[in-house]
Amino acid sequence: MIDTFLLLKYLAVLILSTFKYILGVLALLASPQSNPLIDFCVTSFGGILGVFIWIFLGSLIQKTFIRYSVILRQKRNPTGSITPKKFSKKNRILVKIKRFGGVPILAFLSPYLLSLPIGCFICIAMESNRWRVFAYMVLSILFWGSITFGSKWIFAS
Repeated sequence: MIDTFLLLKYLAVLILSTFKYILGVLALLASPQSNPLIDFCVTSFGGILGVFIWIFLGSLIQKTFIRYSVILRQKRNPTGSITPKKFSKKNRILVKIKRFGGVPILAFLSPYLLSLPIGCFICIAMESNRWRVFAYMVLSILFWGSITFGSKWIFAS
């Protein structure tokens, strides 16, 4: 018989991993008497599901955001003249990331340092091929999950 509490715990971790992968991992690392293989599968599936949602369905969110920001920009500048693009601190950081390693480095660091939605949106801004971004993000999630839960399995024995 399936334990309802355990099922709800894994469902909550799966949903948590779609947004912030490291929080799902930490939640399962903190739980005693859990199977590292099941933990790896649940967090990895949640992370991959989140990456798929944010890369392929997140474009709708990006388009809405861009459309809304254009409307706000037109309200601020009613003359219709084009304002020159300003180089902000955020733009400079993105250029440095792109020069340093680009999408592979960002995808590698994204599950643990950034949240998955932010990492996916930045990667999509740098790379137009969504499947390549998806592959990099999935490989990163599988790498970090195998390192984390593999070490839990080794040290728990």
